[in-house]
Amino acid sequence: MKETPDITLSEIAERLHREHGQRFAPSVVHRFFARRGITFKKTAYAAEQDRPDVVERRRLWAELCTRLDPQRLAFIDETGASTKMARLYGRARRGRRCCAPIPHGHWKTTTFVGALRYDALTAPMVLDGPMNAAGFLAYVESVLVPTLRPGDIVAMDNLPAHKPQGVRRAIEAAGASLLYLPPYSPDPRLRGDKLQSHRNGLGQTQSALEESRGPHRRRTLERHRHSPPRFHRHRMRKLLRHRRL
Repeated sequence: MKETPDITLSEIAERLHREHGQRFAPSVVHRFFARRGITFKKTAYAAEQDRPDVVERRRLWAELCTRLDPQRLAFIDETGASTKMARLYGRARRGRRCCAPIPHGHWKTTTFVGALRYDALTAPMVLDGPMNAAGFLAYVESVLVPTLRPGDIVAMDNLPAHKPQGVRRAIEAAGASLLYLPPYSPDPRLRGDKLQSHRNGLGQTQSALEESRGPHRRRTLERHRHSPPRFHRHRMRKLLRHRRL
């Protein structure tokens, strides 16, 4: 059967009947996939990644990654949170709605930016508002450059906000070099597949960061190991029946 990313269970059943003369209910198709570990998911990516010029630039980047020293790399990235970010679901008694206020139209945004190295997160800064060219240039000159050492390699996303005049000059004045990721990076098709990522070279640089996550994972597992036991179903129903929860 030809690969079709967005085909549904009903469409699969109809296709099996049309092409092979076998009729199956959608529930049978679902159980077939579930027993073989084929889960229901989909990751979308920019179709421009398949353009020849973009493919060539990503191939050159993959070759470059194999020659970089992971201990010299500093990945610049940012994340943000806004006051409109709220949980959209809640619980209430049958027949009643769960209502909660959420800021609408006039929310505030906070941006966190930092340099991720193989052993630590350095040069952190919080910006009151979304990231823009002026704010990023101020971050590079005031926060990032003092942490750079001669020979460091600064890598960052290929964004307009990361390309104001003065960014490259400030980084190179500290003895470091600047690299921009290829267009439409990272590739979501490589997530969760380390082997494929290493074969393509696009994950070579990030592989050096895996060791730094080990201690954090161990602490997380230790914390969950000593967490209080969860309620069983019958105890939950009993508490709800007696209106104690």
